[in-house]
Amino acid sequence: MENNKIKILKKNFISVLSKYIKKGSVVYCEFDLAKFNTIALVAKNKKKFINFFIEVFLELVGKNGTLIVPGFSYSWGKNRKKKFFNIHKTKPEIGILPNYLLNKSNVVRTRDPMFSFFILGSNKKYFTNIGNNSFGKNSVFHKILKKKGILVSFGLNRFDPTFVHYVEQFFDENYSKLHYRYLKKFSGHIISNKKKSYEDFFTFSKAENSKFVFDGKKIKTKLNRIKKITKLKLMQNDIFIVNSRDFFDIGIKGLKKDRKFFVIKR
Repeated sequence: MENNKIKILKKNFISVLSKYIKKGSVVYCEFDLAKFNTIALVAKNKKKFINFFIEVFLELVGKNGTLIVPGFSYSWGKNRKKKFFNIHKTKPEIGILPNYLLNKSNVVRTRDPMFSFFILGSNKKYFTNIGNNSFGKNSVFHKILKKKGILVSFGLNRFDPTFVHYVEQFFDENYSKLHYRYLKKFSGHIISNKKKSYEDFFTFSKAENSKFVFDGKKIKTKLNRIKKITKLKLMQNDIFIVNSRDFFDIGIKGLKKDRKFFVIKR
């Protein structure tokens, strides 16, 4: 039987978040659960702790909605001697929740060796039918934008959605070059359902000599000004919620005026 305290906490989380995340929504959420110690203590074990957050978001999006969680493994990066990405076995490098999702029966993973995603809920086929460009046309981020998906930063120290690289690449390809990033080709093996194939993938990567780092102050200010971003506190942790279309539109407008809209010099 589910712990009564867990039930109450879950109900409270859903009550707060349901004002901004509706049934049927597509939600892309980047999690950092390290500071949610109260829930960890009440849950008493790691499985129940992680399931708490998964169940909250699946309840929010409902049976027709989709939850997307990053499973980034950077498997073909320059620091990897062997360029292998096993969709079913390669561990993500970004936290306990994505690792917990590996090989869960109700979850599918995209075949991107650098920036894979776990898809829960509805639309699994749509979001896993991707091209070979992590932040380009027919990528997961492209599909999130087409579905007017919601971007959620959950417990992170700062507002830093990876979706920004989709916006940057779109601008770079359609308007003007952003010289602090470029389209880089990665090659290696992908293993899926015991089948191995050698493939190329493209990622809009940071230039090696670039002195620029991401800074979200400008887009946060713009989104705040037009009331298109929500900042919440749950157990003293920051939660940011913004529609991907609003982020994209403001981001493109910002880059048209200032090609360093998303970055500052280190």
